[in-house]
Amino acid sequence: MEGEIAAAGAAWDEFRVHHVFVEGIENIAVLCKSKYMESFTGDTFFKCKEYLEKGQRVVFYGTPCQVAGLKATLWKDYKNLLTIDLICHGAGSPKVFQSCIKALEQQFGEEICAYEFRAKERVYAMDYITAVTFRSGKRYLFNDQYTQLFLQQNCLRPSCGEHCKYRTQARQGDFTIADFKGLDKVFPACTGTKVNYSSIVVNSAKGMELLPELRKSMKVMECSIDDIKKYNPLFYRQGCISKERNSFFEEYAAFPAETVVKYTHPAAVYKRSIKRRILDVLPQALRGLLLKTLRL
Repeated sequence: MEGEIAAAGAAWDEFRVHHVFVEGIENIAVLCKSKYMESFTGDTFFKCKEYLEKGQRVVFYGTPCQVAGLKATLWKDYKNLLTIDLICHGAGSPKVFQSCIKALEQQFGEEICAYEFRAKERVYAMDYITAVTFRSGKRYLFNDQYTQLFLQQNCLRPSCGEHCKYRTQARQGDFTIADFKGLDKVFPACTGTKVNYSSIVVNSAKGMELLPELRKSMKVMECSIDDIKKYNPLFYRQGCISKERNSFFEEYAAFPAETVVKYTHPAAVYKRSIKRRILDVLPQALRGLLLKTLRL
């Protein structure tokens, strides 16, 4: 997609997430990185239509249901629109997230000024570790309260999980992206790498036309769609919401702070084990061999 591009995706607004437009690929940094809660789309769909009608190239990125919502709003396909969805675990509650921020601040006695899901420093690709920066400048890696609730599926929307009608192999986006799970099983030579790999599934002719351009700027390794389905089954089938979800929200409606404490444990500062410290300094080949042997 040559020329100036308007991209729409999820961005932080203090401790809330909403969809915004940025113009130019050089400005997409605010749309990058994981944000595990519902993103408020606002008037993004209508702005998208305005850009498209003017002939501007647009890239829209969101959950499968958000991409479906955009298509329903537009009523027709646009050649200058590229859509990207993701393999979705479910959308977490923004209100619960705010309560978890307060729980962290109370636990450590400091105001939080920055929060980052899936911090990528000193941890492995599949670790769900949060980076939190406090007003004093202290920065810690945590397994925090919100991440616990999210992974337990206790704070997801009721339309997610087993009720989601968009979690099928008939995808909404031209591309589907996600973490590449089962990397060492599908590509044994990559075992022990510190580089993060992503899944990119091409779902349309428009996506296929752009694939050669992707190959120019990134390392692309092909695999079977069955590998994606095997190691990341949320690509094509529904999951089950936690059996505790309803009771969590019933209690949360009356006692938010107390309920968060009840269903989680205090955030623990992440510390690398001795095994991981040793693995980090080894060459990839030796690290991969040890990982296979120790199954770490």
